Amino acid sequence: MQAITFGDCFGWLHDGSASSGSDIGVVLCTGLGRDSATAHRSFRLLADRLCADGYPTVRFDYPGTGDSCEIATADSWAAWENGVNLAADTLRATTNVQRIVLVGLRAGAMLATLTAAAREDVAGLVLLEPVLRGKSYVAQLTVEARLRSKGVADTSDSLDLDGLPLTRETLDRITQVDLRQVALPSVRAISVFSRAPSALLTACVETWQNQGALVACSDFEGLDALLRPTHFADEPLADFTPLLSWLTATLPAQKALPFTSKSPEATPLRPDGCVETVLRFGGNATLVGILCEPDGAKTHFVVVIGNTGGDPHHGFARFSVELARSLAAEGIASLRFDFPGLGDSSNAQDDGAEDVTHAFEADRSADFAAAITKLQQLGFQRFAVKGLCSGAYHAFHAAVTDERIDTLLTINLPWFSLRLDRPRPASFTRRAMTTLSERQAKTLMLYSEGDAGLKPLEAHFGTDAAGLTEFPGAETSTVAGIDHDLTGSAMRQLVARRLIDFLQDRRRPHQSIHSESAASLAPAHALTS
Repeated sequence: MQAITFGDCFGWLHDGSASSGSDIGVVLCTGLGRDSATAHRSFRLLADRLCADGYPTVRFDYPGTGDSCEIATADSWAAWENGVNLAADTLRATTNVQRIVLVGLRAGAMLATLTAAAREDVAGLVLLEPVLRGKSYVAQLTVEARLRSKGVADTSDSLDLDGLPLTRETLDRITQVDLRQVALPSVRAISVFSRAPSALLTACVETWQNQGALVACSDFEGLDALLRPTHFADEPLADFTPLLSWLTATLPAQKALPFTSKSPEATPLRPDGCVETVLRFGGNATLVGILCEPDGAKTHFVVVIGNTGGDPHHGFARFSVELARSLAAEGIASLRFDFPGLGDSSNAQDDGAEDVTHAFEADRSADFAAAITKLQQLGFQRFAVKGLCSGAYHAFHAAVTDERIDTLLTINLPWFSLRLDRPRPASFTRRAMTTLSERQAKTLMLYSEGDAGLKPLEAHFGTDAAGLTEFPGAETSTVAGIDHDLTGSAMRQLVARRLIDFLQDRRRPHQSIHSESAASLAPAHALTS
């Protein structure tokens, strides 16, 4: 799994010994918005399986999504189509691949089909619960956006949905797509995996068969993980056996040509005002994160951001990416990374199989420690940790156990401990806050109005958390106008501003235990890369 960049896109090339020299490769086209987040881990596992079966594979983030750069134009759809083409070109330029198979999920299936129609090297298509008509898809997105707005009148033609840039131009372009009308002259094999049959799907299949393609239709059994909400990260993983069986039988990879693979250059991505590079760390370097630094400026202060639930390191509605780049604009570095078994970080067991992982029950303190150790090796000296919901829970426990952390930022922390922690002077929660205060760590806890996490806060620290004043350096605030997940862009901007304002004073050097050498501060459980 090698990090790659092309155009404004960030992605991964999966090309191991089994797939080296193969003449056919795969480009994975993820869905949009929540569809992309829910399938992120599954697509990583699928890419590994494809690679093991002899198919070099690229998976990537469209412009304006995931870790990729923002989109400069109003027509995101054109940028996303171009991204698929660039991914296919990059796969061919860096491997022996002569033919391409495009695998698309939901709206990604539309993008894959349109790309196949315009290229001569696409041998096959795999469509996973495909969006077949753009007009219906836009109607669905519009209804969902209105429900999310909670009755607030929409005064614009664009949609604000899960951090996805959907301008009027983009929506108009999507509306025009109807896969029944797409000619696929070079595609000889198509496999469709759908949850339910429909007249529209039947019409598409007839159109493709009339053009000479061999079309196989299968149910969605075993693939539910692709569309399952990410907070169910401990439920069974996707079973890609039917997909892989169809591919190896219909379009087998061959190694007839001399192998002339070219290692892709691991060039940094440069969103406006910052530089982003991939870091690998932890035991066997299985943890993966993106270090975001201010462009042209060096800082010794860094914010470490973990996962929210089962979402990848992009964060819910891409908040971690937005926050990281806003921090960089203020001269603050950050590392957003995936816990083992989430996003791009593996937790493969001895038999090579990936294990499921629970959003709360796994202890992530060692993962934060591994990230900080890696950052120390790169010259960073002062460390903050930040999290939302379950990420806030893990950040809280990491800050309590790791003396190198001098700033804690939590958003909608749901509870302080999974075990029964009765409110009393010697409770775990109060002892934890004592530990942070005695270390001179600063803590900011933000909550949305009415959030469930306010109940344990009040239980331990009284009405309006008045008892928190006993712990110097700790602050809490209820922020009007935000919800638990920060679903709206205005909510995310407001919270980012609150965090940045709190961090500004923390950037200035000060005399404390954190001026000691890195070796003297490293906890016994820290992992090294």
